[in-house]
Amino acid sequence: MEITPDCEDPLYNAKTFVVDRVAQATTPMPHTRVEAHFSAPTGQSSYKVTLYLPSATAWEGRFFQHAYPLEQPENPGDIAFALGNGAYLVNVAGVPCGCGGYRPDAAAAKIARRYAQDFYKSDRTIRGYLWGGSGGGLVTAGAMEHTRGVWDGAVPYVMPNAASLANVNASGSLSGLALGGRLTTIADAVAPGSGTSPFAGLNAEEHAILAETLALGTPLATFETPGMFGGGSNPLLMVLTAGVKEKDPAYVEDFWSKPGYEGANPPGYLKGAIRDEWATVTEVGRDAEGRVASIKLDRAPSLGTGPLAGMSFEYWLYDAGGRTKLGELGGRLDKDTIWQQDRAPGATGQLGQGIEALLKRTVLGAADSVAPGQKVLVNNRNFLALHFYHRHAMPLDRDMYPYDVLRAADGKPLYPQRSYLAATESATGTAGGGRQTGEITMKVILVQSMVDGGAQPWMADWYAKRVRTAIGAGAYARNFRLYLNDNAGHLDIPPPGKQAASSIDYVPALHQAVLDVMNWVERGKAPPASSRYAVTGGQLNLAATAARRGGIQPVVELEGGRMDRIEASVGQAISFRGTVSVPPAAGKVVSTAWWFGDEAFALVPETAPAPSSRLNVERTHVYSKPGTYFVTLWAASQREGKPRETGTAVQNLDRIRVVVR
Repeated sequence: MEITPDCEDPLYNAKTFVVDRVAQATTPMPHTRVEAHFSAPTGQSSYKVTLYLPSATAWEGRFFQHAYPLEQPENPGDIAFALGNGAYLVNVAGVPCGCGGYRPDAAAAKIARRYAQDFYKSDRTIRGYLWGGSGGGLVTAGAMEHTRGVWDGAVPYVMPNAASLANVNASGSLSGLALGGRLTTIADAVAPGSGTSPFAGLNAEEHAILAETLALGTPLATFETPGMFGGGSNPLLMVLTAGVKEKDPAYVEDFWSKPGYEGANPPGYLKGAIRDEWATVTEVGRDAEGRVASIKLDRAPSLGTGPLAGMSFEYWLYDAGGRTKLGELGGRLDKDTIWQQDRAPGATGQLGQGIEALLKRTVLGAADSVAPGQKVLVNNRNFLALHFYHRHAMPLDRDMYPYDVLRAADGKPLYPQRSYLAATESATGTAGGGRQTGEITMKVILVQSMVDGGAQPWMADWYAKRVRTAIGAGAYARNFRLYLNDNAGHLDIPPPGKQAASSIDYVPALHQAVLDVMNWVERGKAPPASSRYAVTGGQLNLAATAARRGGIQPVVELEGGRMDRIEASVGQAISFRGTVSVPPAAGKVVSTAWWFGDEAFALVPETAPAPSSRLNVERTHVYSKPGTYFVTLWAASQREGKPRETGTAVQNLDRIRVVVR
């Protein structure tokens, strides 16, 4: 659906828009807060809309809008960013989640424009800028391809595609399952200065799994900290692929029985992971209305430890002989009792269609059929089958080049394919039906992280190529940029605690990209050139120097020893030298910080002696105890060279390994 300023959405429009409250606020600066909502027709999601309007003297004729498909707490950072840059802020939140794609955001933007014209008593042209990350990146992509005249520019960030959510979690979980205890060794090999290949010591099967995971686009650096989206089996896999259970219920049975599926002839690591525990129903508890409320078993199956351990298991109901499957039980297992979930929280959009069905599943058929003497098989077979889902649900877009690793020389898939594609449905559903064609209708800067296993770096390269193909090389240069942030992950929050020693906060780079789009539209000032990189399989490798790399992020180089490694003795004075360089037209170095790894973690920025596009720094440090340490040099650059403008101080870092004997 294409949306223009003059069209009227049948669901989200001035007739369904209700203002609930108007109030004055003083923080982070004086503004008027307007709380409103779109009244929801039966069966449709409700949307809250909040406007934050600066005073007439502070407003500069523009608005900002941050898109995300799930309800989020109010973001003071967004409010301060908008008000501080002469914009009113539009915030739209689905309750409890949004599945309307870009349509509610577009309707809110149009209504807010009219509201602002009345509020400011102005008929000036109002410029608008949209940004959104993760699922919000998909919403933003839908908006920048299917609207005209609603926004003037957009900044999607950490943007997934139709190979994301279900598929990237399956691939990452498979690597965790197959590599198991090897992950610690791989993590050390991936860290700076190891001098060791991450493939060292792997057998042929393990080598093949790691190679496949990397070829599919999981950044190698994510294996240094195994977890969600790569380098570890994810207990949330059952939730993140919930649509498979509802839309393709035969997948599990086919996986464990049909030729071509790994479960039919399981490799050793898969066979060893199967957990089947039988129990007998001894008592069925019912509520006042006669509905099944609890199912007591003759034993307490073991689900492992940890708050998410039970997420991996299902409860299959059989007859008393344990031969005929009657259905499946939903609920939560607590020791020897399965407590039925009477009501499940709604969750669709980014988390995938069908999650609600997964959470509130009861017996397939009639719940009344549960009876003492029947058997329950507590098992993780669906969970394990989903580890291989990406192999059997490849996206149909052949230009998604990482998936070539799962094709034969003739282009045919190596594994049987399913007709239902959970990742594709999730992506298109979240985007409001958009398929990321690249046919953008406004100026766009795409901001992607290099250490993100969910919205992987190659997905940004893939989209950039689609844009170039769709609109042509000339229009591409006039309307599109791609900025890659090294040492950055998925979440748009500062890395907590010691994680900041190896990962940066990319929000300042995101804010700078929004301002760059704004100046591109309003002043005709083209932003710095896109980041430059090489593509190898599913991996992106940034150019080494700032001059060649481009983009807006400084390049930090920490020197010392060979291969990012120094060996020293206890008590020896070690000199560390570093260089911080800023790409052309991207600003000046304004601050640096060191951490040597042998004291309580803290990165304390020091203002650069004088803002410049290149800064050399040096420190000497002495270690009092033997051990292996990682030294971090962190730096920030700012477009105008202003140290106090931390909100747009773009960060990067480099690390080196020190072995003290």
